Amino acid sequence: MTNFGEHYNEELTQQEIEINKKTLWEMVGAFIVLTAVWGLAFGRFPTANAIVFSVTYAISTGFFIASVILFFKADPSDERMKNFFVTGICIISAAMNLMFSYHMVLAYVFPLIVAVQYKEKSVLWLSYALEVFLMPVSMIVGFYYGICDLNLLLQGNHTRTWYLAELADGFSKIPFSKMPVVVIVVYRILPQLLILFVFVMIMQHTIGSMREDAYRIAELTYRKEVDSATRLYNKNKYEDMLANYYTMVERVAVVLWDINNLKEINDRMGHGMGDKLIETMSGAIYAQTDSRKKAYRIGGDEFVMLIENPEKQEAEQIIQNVRDKLARHREEGGLRVSSATGTAEGNGIDILKIVHDADERMYEDKKRGKESREYAMFYSE
Repeated sequence: MTNFGEHYNEELTQQEIEINKKTLWEMVGAFIVLTAVWGLAFGRFPTANAIVFSVTYAISTGFFIASVILFFKADPSDERMKNFFVTGICIISAAMNLMFSYHMVLAYVFPLIVAVQYKEKSVLWLSYALEVFLMPVSMIVGFYYGICDLNLLLQGNHTRTWYLAELADGFSKIPFSKMPVVVIVVYRILPQLLILFVFVMIMQHTIGSMREDAYRIAELTYRKEVDSATRLYNKNKYEDMLANYYTMVERVAVVLWDINNLKEINDRMGHGMGDKLIETMSGAIYAQTDSRKKAYRIGGDEFVMLIENPEKQEAEQIIQNVRDKLARHREEGGLRVSSATGTAEGNGIDILKIVHDADERMYEDKKRGKESREYAMFYSE
């Protein structure tokens, strides 16, 4: 029904919608874990300062709610949704690192892993660029307001300010760094950004392989579903859609075409001429297709279009449009093409009966045509 480029883009769009769903579920899982740990912070397992943790939890909750609302309210295929999700995950990771410092070092890798799922290098580099900005912010602010690294040595879950207050009487003989920001940048931020950069380079090659696999899958699917001679969907796709899709559509209209005298033309003028006849007919039908109207080649000289939730007299109008296009083609010096047609309409659950009724009417039309008209096909001189 579409050329391969269009089919490939449609396949990628559908995959992106599925990845958006998976990403949302990943955020749900992370939020459940975060909620559980937040509860423990107020209980007997204070792995982090409860007040500090509550700030992080509030930031994460706000963005999680915004993500859920966006997913259900916006178009799931919107290009901006993936960027929003990746940005949000970067912000949540940075907020967690800000508050938990050494507890959450590996959280910086999480946005990169999510970005890889989208199979786009631009999304991966967006994730890394955000982390280049957010990592210094979270580490420097976290140095002053997050959990202090002294908790690794001393029992506690306190911030740097608390320790400074406790040591204010001069009991500590160990001097504190006078340039903590420089130390953080040189010994924490730069090494971790370099490590993440290596991750990005590795993941970039992974994305390249994934894109190649997606291309091959789309190509195989295209060959499986599309008739190469006409660009219409083939009989296999037609039967699959009848069984698994159209039964769920509220109303469906069916239009059938059967080219007249194709066998005689093949016998008399050769299969090359018959192929040109098929190409002309299928081109006229293809011109009427869109996302709601799909056409299939179901036999050598038989074509069918299924219209989802058709408007009044839409099937009849499509038949007339095809006839008009064939007439213009003939006037421009092309082939004279005629066909028998049949239409029927009904509820999608009765799709097989609708197809049967359209088929009956098509053969009635063909019978009437044989009795009243002479069909011919030739080139205009």
